Amino acid sequence: ESSTTPSVFFTAYAPVHFRWHQRFLEMAKIGAAGYVNQWFFSGNRDTPPEEMQYHAVWEPGRTTEELLAVIARRDFGLSDAAAARAVEGWRMISEAWDDFPYSAMTAGERDCYARGPMHYGPAHPLIFNTQSGYGLSERFRPSTGSPRYVSELLLALPFGLDRYLQLLEACRTRRAAGVQVLKQAIGETPTVRARMELDVCELIEIQLATLENVTRFYAAREKLWRTPVDLPAFRTIIDELTRIANAEIANAERSLPIVERDYRIRAYDADMV
Repeated sequence: ESSTTPSVFFTAYAPVHFRWHQRFLEMAKIGAAGYVNQWFFSGNRDTPPEEMQYHAVWEPGRTTEELLAVIARRDFGLSDAAAARAVEGWRMISEAWDDFPYSAMTAGERDCYARGPMHYGPAHPLIFNTQSGYGLSERFRPSTGSPRYVSELLLALPFGLDRYLQLLEACRTRRAAGVQVLKQAIGETPTVRARMELDVCELIEIQLATLENVTRFYAAREKLWRTPVDLPAFRTIIDELTRIANAEIANAERSLPIVERDYRIRAYDADMV
């Protein structure tokens, strides 16, 4: 793939531009004679990761900061100072990905390929009773095959639940801080290209929040039958489940303007959300 991975192929590309550029430069360092790729998942051309690749091949002496500043000035109409701030936001977003808990079940491999909260994001249901289909449409529960959502905590393999949530929260919060810096640099009236970049960056942040909410919801749900529960403890867990559900409702509502205007989202639409 030229600009994405199975973890995020619900959208146009993975906006971790520092990592992309470094990847291409490292490939050149080890003497790779060439690099064959295709738009297999996305089909979106003219993306920032592809531009990073182009310059890594033809202008390897240029820095990531320099190349991204050109994009920010050219496509977003930013001043030199604002472009430098945008580059800092991109750096924070790229570095946050170091904390992403890259498990097979999260990344879309095997039983979770094109399934689960990291694929369906704010459209992903919170399943309390795993034996109920909840009347969900065939877009979630096809007549043949398994459901498109997940209802268990296998996605935390092999980290263990506590470590998985620790990494996930770190990744989400660091990315969110970077997205805010990028938004502030772009300003209140983004160009079309700036809006498209922000949509990708914000949507992945929203997907990570869904992944965290789904994981925390299932972890709380498991408490109900893994340990003895008296009435006060039962009410405490139900309150926790309700709080998580409300947080995910707010997260899903935040996604709707992006989902409704961004044609590049392939996994779900506003009706599913």
